Amino acid sequence: MGSNLRKRLHLGGLLVLLLLTASAGWGQGHETFTNVPTASPGSYNVRTWIGDNGEEWNATDARTDQNIVGKAITVRNGELSTTILGGVGSLTLSTQRKFSGGTGVVTISINGNQVGTVPYDDTVQTTTISGIEVSGSVALLVETPGNGDRVAIDDVIWTAFGSGGNTAPFITNVAHTPTSVTSTDAPIVNADIIDSDGIASAELHWGTVSGSLSNTVAMTLDAGDTYMATIPAQADGTTIYYEIEAIDANATPETTTSPEQSYTVEDPLPFGIPYFNAFTNQDDFNEAVGYGFEFTNASQNGSYVLITSGSIVTPAIDFSAYTGLTVSFDLGTYGGNGAQMDVLVSNDNGANYTLLGTFTPTSSTPSGFEQVIDLTSLNGTNGRVKFEQTAGTQNSLRFKSLNIEESQGGNQGPVITNINHSPAVVSSSDAVMVSADIDDVDGIASAELHWGTTSGSLGNTIAMNLDNGSTYVLSSAIPAQVDGTTVYYEIEAADSNAEPITTISPEQSYTVADPVAFGIPYINALRNQVDLDEAIGYGFMFDNTSLVTSAGGYIKIEVGGSIVSPAIDFSMYERLLVNFDMTTFGGNNGQELSVSVSNDNGVSYSLLESYIVPGGYVTFEKFIDLSTLSGTNGRIKFEMTGGTAAIRFRDLGIQEFLGYFYNNGSWSPADPSGVSTELDDFYVNEGTATLTASTSARNITINTGATLKVENVLTIAGNINNNGDFIFVSNETVNGELASVPSTSNILGEITVQRYMSQNRAYRMVSSPVTTTSTIHDNWQEGATSNVDNPRPGFGTHITGSTIDQQNGFDGTGTGNPSMFTVNVATQAFEPIDNTDVNTLSAGKGYLLFVRGDRSIDLTNDFSANETVLEAKGSLFTGTNTQTISGANAAGDFVMFGNPYQSAVNINSVFANSTNINPGFYYVYDPTLADHGAYVTVSLPAGGNNTFESVANQYLQPGQGAQVATAAAGDAVIVFNEDDKAPGNFTATNRGGNRSMSDDMLITQLYTADNYNNGGPVHDSFGIMFAEGNNNELTNEDAVKPMNFYENLGIDNNGTLLSIESREMPQAGEIYTMFSDGYQSTNYVLKLMVDGLEDSVFFLEDQFTGASILLETGTTAYSFSVDENDPLSLATDRFSIRVEDNVVGVNDNSLLSDVSLYPNPITDNTFFINAPKLNGKELTLSLSDLSGRIILEEPVEFVSNTVAISFNNNLASGVYIVTLNVGGESQAFRIIKQ
Repeated sequence: MGSNLRKRLHLGGLLVLLLLTASAGWGQGHETFTNVPTASPGSYNVRTWIGDNGEEWNATDARTDQNIVGKAITVRNGELSTTILGGVGSLTLSTQRKFSGGTGVVTISINGNQVGTVPYDDTVQTTTISGIEVSGSVALLVETPGNGDRVAIDDVIWTAFGSGGNTAPFITNVAHTPTSVTSTDAPIVNADIIDSDGIASAELHWGTVSGSLSNTVAMTLDAGDTYMATIPAQADGTTIYYEIEAIDANATPETTTSPEQSYTVEDPLPFGIPYFNAFTNQDDFNEAVGYGFEFTNASQNGSYVLITSGSIVTPAIDFSAYTGLTVSFDLGTYGGNGAQMDVLVSNDNGANYTLLGTFTPTSSTPSGFEQVIDLTSLNGTNGRVKFEQTAGTQNSLRFKSLNIEESQGGNQGPVITNINHSPAVVSSSDAVMVSADIDDVDGIASAELHWGTTSGSLGNTIAMNLDNGSTYVLSSAIPAQVDGTTVYYEIEAADSNAEPITTISPEQSYTVADPVAFGIPYINALRNQVDLDEAIGYGFMFDNTSLVTSAGGYIKIEVGGSIVSPAIDFSMYERLLVNFDMTTFGGNNGQELSVSVSNDNGVSYSLLESYIVPGGYVTFEKFIDLSTLSGTNGRIKFEMTGGTAAIRFRDLGIQEFLGYFYNNGSWSPADPSGVSTELDDFYVNEGTATLTASTSARNITINTGATLKVENVLTIAGNINNNGDFIFVSNETVNGELASVPSTSNILGEITVQRYMSQNRAYRMVSSPVTTTSTIHDNWQEGATSNVDNPRPGFGTHITGSTIDQQNGFDGTGTGNPSMFTVNVATQAFEPIDNTDVNTLSAGKGYLLFVRGDRSIDLTNDFSANETVLEAKGSLFTGTNTQTISGANAAGDFVMFGNPYQSAVNINSVFANSTNINPGFYYVYDPTLADHGAYVTVSLPAGGNNTFESVANQYLQPGQGAQVATAAAGDAVIVFNEDDKAPGNFTATNRGGNRSMSDDMLITQLYTADNYNNGGPVHDSFGIMFAEGNNNELTNEDAVKPMNFYENLGIDNNGTLLSIESREMPQAGEIYTMFSDGYQSTNYVLKLMVDGLEDSVFFLEDQFTGASILLETGTTAYSFSVDENDPLSLATDRFSIRVEDNVVGVNDNSLLSDVSLYPNPITDNTFFINAPKLNGKELTLSLSDLSGRIILEEPVEFVSNTVAISFNNNLASGVYIVTLNVGGESQAFRIIKQ
């Protein structure tokens, strides 16, 4: 044993080198699958065994009758798993597809993380996955693709891996001898223990309680690397647990403890003649093993024992007690003809055998054969009979219906078979009946049952009577016994021969076990044997199911399999809530689980709900209304009713529902809005319920056909199970929001989210909090069939992009202009999406969308608008959302992102965990500004103020997108976490906010004249923030300006346009160049606001008109006009701001300091003079041409801030000078007549 492993490990000088590295292990493990269980080898079952190195291995949907190098494990739609101590550096395994050709891969995972795949086909392939390098206790999982391929796996070899420094000893090939231990055996435990530093000590710890191994035996080196120790003999029925602890001889020693092993001492049952065994099921097979039958390459396979080049040997028989035996059995072919069986006899306990007869079956259906054994010359007290396949080894044999009885010496005793007691599971209230088949050619003279509560001491006797055929039953039942009592019994029968013979059956037994009292609430993980035993003890019934302890543990429910609860007194409860976790087994094959309820102890069931089983574990909840169910023995059934493969089922809970219940218009016990806590459950059974205030809950369940609307903030501590409609409402004043969700919570079912859009025909930056399986067209366009179809007035909008209606999902228009865009970061341009009838919505993906209103809007009318609500239905996103946005070529490039949550988020918190962005600003598109919306630069972290006086702030709304500038070239990574949520911070798009506040600042806003005169919105704005210590160079304290689709106004800092600039305190002589473009009207007003800055004087310079306007502290309005036919009036650098020192002598009180003329140029015979300081005064106005000729001179009286000046219509086109004289002051203005 040790020498082979040593040959594999000791690789000369290379081993020494590897020991010096922290990333490679020196040890190696090897699983050959020699110990795989052989029961029903050709059937696909759950398999568990102790491997060559002492690890427990588990395989699901696996058979054990295939070979590669030697014995292999063959997995169909299942997995192979184990836990390896000592780490894994690399992994090697051999694979081959059995029974048919084809290729595929199996997936290899370590500690839940995939580390690689291994290919397979119809040839033997050996594959190594290197670089795994995981230390410590390692969970290995090998998963087949679940497509029905039967993949054989053999020779799994791994190298150990340590985390650096000394590596602990490697313990492999742990085994005990003999493998089947009786009370006379003192087992020897041996193992290979290897360490490059040598082994300082090795000890065996053992005991009779798992985890409490108080006995220690020193292990001695036997040969090579193999150490051994002996455990004393123990009494029959004792389970011995043991482990090995080894310490290396390093100066800094390390210790390794092997996994705990065990064996149970089992003495053979007393074997007697006659003996019959049908071998039709595993219980028959186990009975034979218990009597001492030995099976070599033979195992139960359905309704027979399959022998593959193997044998079956009887227990020892005292031949001296008989003159002859007759052995009969049924034998059939398997895999083809040619196999034959020899029957042999041994007089010396199996040391030597003599051939008696050879039998060759010709059909796969087993038929009867008989061998008579003459014992006149055989008198050994330990004789044995062997049944051995000796020819046709390429095939196998089916073996069943073994009967051994005395055949010579006159009369033969009765044969007693098919012994059963009823009920099979006995409680303390049960009197037990026993039946058996008793046959004898002479007839049966008498039959009686002997029973007692001590094995071997059966002092009570009950007569048995013939019932039907050869079946005898008790004349009266074995009386009921107390819980925990074991009752032993045997049957004695005498035949009617003149020289009667009596037969006594082997002793049978049953144990009285009352079900544990079952109560509500009940919770069971159903992940291990203890969990399963507890459930069975309570009375749960499991049909066509099995326990799997690998992969976290679960109950595997096969097709048609079910789990049924114990009886529940439904009359004690009004409502129950059932929850469980489940996922598929063997891939997604349409598996369906149905939950049903019975009011009559399982006689009949009513379906409550059927669920399609998901591809990963999901928690499901089912509410059970007991208002019409009052049975005292109600039951709940969980049954696989559809699909193939199987279901993994675990974490079952059954509890009384004591929370808030909604049914057809009313809550019970009260409306939970604003009053419930995170300890309360909600169940909406029927109708539409609404949560109108900020509300907390634990678990929320929506029944099929019911609806829950959330109109405020919802906080959950548990799960949402939506089988109906769950809607987060959005309107002009509030958004329904979901607060931070615990990581343990699950949201099942699709959720509907709404986003209110005000009556503004404008662009919006939008996103979705849900990921949909349906298309954008199905959601935001309401699935309309044409551009005039309006399925739900007040909901949805038009999304255009084609002249052909509904082509690619778009609503057709005359121009085909698109209205929905994404951002191409590399080109810094918006690009239209390519369709809405295929593309779906993904949580957090941002879009630019032009919203006209709902679908009642006339697409041929460029001015129609109304309010609408965009609605989407899909999987609501929770958890961490990482948006990696590529393509930025430089600092200041804009990237667009979306809010992935159904909650406002604090963008400061989001940016704190994000990379390669400028966290000082972000950009919100406000649709209420200008004619069709405009960008608002939001200063962070304060967020609440901006140069527009817009409501936009640091709280990004659900369903809203935004932009941010990069800090450098490269990927921008924006990370949203649940704790970034800030629900309740609602911002609408139809009300004003505050402008940015600073001690010293200059803000300029651009209006159309109509908007300025009538209180309309700003079109664009910028701000300059002055402070000592600011930097006049470009830094992250400056906000790069995003360009609006129409009017733009900003600061030009050496070619970089800014919306907010941070500068040092102003200095005389400085000139701040303004940028403006995108004019859509003719007449505009610049509103300039100066706060603080008492030491400086600012002048607005209009390069086109030549006007120089003093900007006093407070607000100054300057009216101007543009002419699309005069490029100079449209010049982007037409305006600038000049700085002078505020020295004594500057006439801040000049009556003419704030005068402006507009429109300029003028197109008719009227212009306006705006002069805030001349209200109520009279002045003289003169109009002259450039030669000085007076064309018009007249007095003008100001009855308000603004006065209209008209002149005759024969004024020629040209440039004129307007001079104003008042109170000894005079000022001239240039004006253009077109």
